[in-house]
Amino acid sequence: MKNPELKAFVDEQVKILVESSHTCKELMAVCKDWQAAAGTDKEAEALKALVAEAEADVMDLDHAIAIVSSEGGKRHFGEAVAKKLYDEAMIRKNRGEVWCFCDACVAAKKIADKKAELLA
Repeated sequence: MKNPELKAFVDEQVKILVESSHTCKELMAVCKDWQAAAGTDKEAEALKALVAEAEADVMDLDHAIAIVSSEGGKRHFGEAVAKKLYDEAMIRKNRGEVWCFCDACVAAKKIADKKAELLA
């Protein structure tokens, strides 16, 4: 990647995604592929895959609300944490926010939002 600021941006978001317990396995795989390909002749291909998967995996807030209010979500997060996440999600929804606020979705959304710049 020719632009060192963009490279640093991608590296930072990928680090967040790799360290997050909320990153899905598909996005985790392309993040690891990006890390392995960065600085090589495979970098552009890995970046395209990363951007595409980030776009596909950003969850909207309604979906996040459905998850944390479901029985499976309550089992996964625990009743108290699921309730806290639900309450926070509803506050954000009432403010007009659209996207999930977990660290993985925030990082993926940042990557997706820079698609044109990253793939130029």
